[in-house]
Amino acid sequence: MAYYSLIKALHVGTVVFNIFFFILRFYWMIRDSQILKRRWVGVLSVVNDTFLLAFGVSMAVISSQYPFRETWLTAKLVGLVVYVVLGTIALKRGETKAIRVIAGICSLFVVLCIVFVAISRMPIVFPFMPA
Repeated sequence: MAYYSLIKALHVGTVVFNIFFFILRFYWMIRDSQILKRRWVGVLSVVNDTFLLAFGVSMAVISSQYPFRETWLTAKLVGLVVYVVLGTIALKRGETKAIRVIAGICSLFVVLCIVFVAISRMPIVFPFMPA
């Protein structure tokens, strides 16, 4: 348990970086910036996401709290999948800029819901999840 606080701090740091980097990439997409297509942007995103996931899994293992056993953690996991799908549409797969903008705004709303669930440990933002 001694490492839990450190791992949690690293997890929160990677979450904050993920959100701000997504917002930056979303801005670049809106502006049609060529920076978004640079290799380092994709590599940095994947590296951060890998650490974020590793720290999250480590916290779950250390605390013995797992998705599908803890409803709030299940809600976070479902929200994460929705965030990733919407983010992919927003930054790459949306056929028009309007679709990408709507998907980007929706993904930011979803990530706010995930943060709320993480802080409160209440999955109430996701109505399909039983409390």
